[in-house]
Amino acid sequence: MESREIYRISQLCFAYPGQAPLLRELDLALERGENVLLRGDTGCGKSTLLKLLTGLLKPSSGQILWQGKPLGEPDASFYAELFYLQQQSAENLFGLCPRHDLEIWQLLWPDILGKKLDKMLGTDLAARLDAPFSQLSSGEKRAFALLPLYFCPEKYWILDEPTASLDAARKERFLELCRSKKGMLVASHETELLLPAMDRVLHLRDGSITGEEI
Repeated sequence: MESREIYRISQLCFAYPGQAPLLRELDLALERGENVLLRGDTGCGKSTLLKLLTGLLKPSSGQILWQGKPLGEPDASFYAELFYLQQQSAENLFGLCPRHDLEIWQLLWPDILGKKLDKMLGTDLAARLDAPFSQLSSGEKRAFALLPLYFCPEKYWILDEPTASLDAARKERFLELCRSKKGMLVASHETELLLPAMDRVLHLRDGSITGEEI
């Protein structure tokens, strides 16, 4: 029988060089098909934990299991099952304008440019595909960074402050997307907005995690 766990974290500790431990002996299990919201004050380690789960950082000690196997050095098969949105939109955007990014994503999803993007982005953003990123607002950049989520519902999502800089209409569009998705970990300060799409809330404080069912 296949395990319901997609992540198992055991005795996880992490400290940046020359600094006090940021995460201390974390124990946590994340299940398939479960939407989890990660809360915590700025600087508490939420982004660091997400980078550990995606293999961008290595634990000081402890273990991370992905689908029952030690994460170790992630390979292509790991990233094929995961979508990670970083906190800064620029880290998720690659070209000079949104159309360049769509052409890159088209290598993975050949019909991406044939989709009705105005239904995903809104007609205002769909008309800005050829505008340089340097001319877009932070909210517009964030909306374009979120666009791949529409094309990879089968992946496990790890999202860092996905609604940052979005206006009310785009936040609502993102919430509707989350309502139709099962299997994600979202770090966000916008608890009240995202709660309707979540199954569980985790609180990261003083290097430790506590949780509660919704």
